[in-house]
Formats: sequence, structure tokens, C-alpha cells
Amino acid sequence: LEELATGCAGREQIAARFHASLADGILAVASAVGSADLLVGGGCFQNRLLLETVHRLADERGIRLHWPRSLPPGDGAIAAGQLYALLSNGIRE
Repeated sequence: LEELATGCAGREQIAARFHASLADGILAVASAVGSADLLVGGGCFQNRLLLETVHRLADERGIRLHWPRSLPPGDGAIAAGQLYALLSNGIRE
């Protein structure tokens, strides 16, 4: 808000930095836990800029990115992602 008020940065610059920082944080967590795969979903990943930025960073860091293509793009896909995570970790109960 200060940057907007002082004219140091425009809305577009601020929004771009916000998305880049959020994407970097998402990938930092995936890297910190040693994940080779990252499954994303939910309403925030209907945001094309965020999804494309996370996808680019995942490629750069050697992390495979997965997102809903056949499932609903919003929160409806989150349960499927949770099931995937459980099954991929060998949890069958």
C-alpha cells in the first residue's frame, strides 16, 4: 500500500511480485520436504498466473507438478489430492 501511495510501484508490479513470492514459497516448502512431486489444487490455482509461475519454478527445480485437469478446478479437487497423497505413501486404511 505504501508503494501505491508513494508511486514507487504500480498495481501490476505489486501483483506480479506477490504471485512470484507466493509461488517461490510453495516451491520452497516442496523442496524443503524433499518432494519430487507437487500436487496443487483449490480455488487459488484457478489463477492462471499463479499456476504458470509455480509450473515454471517446479520445472526449474526438477519437481513434477500435477494439477486437476479432469476434476473440478476449485476446492472439489482437494479431496482427490489428499487421497492421492495417502495412496502414494502406501497408506491403505
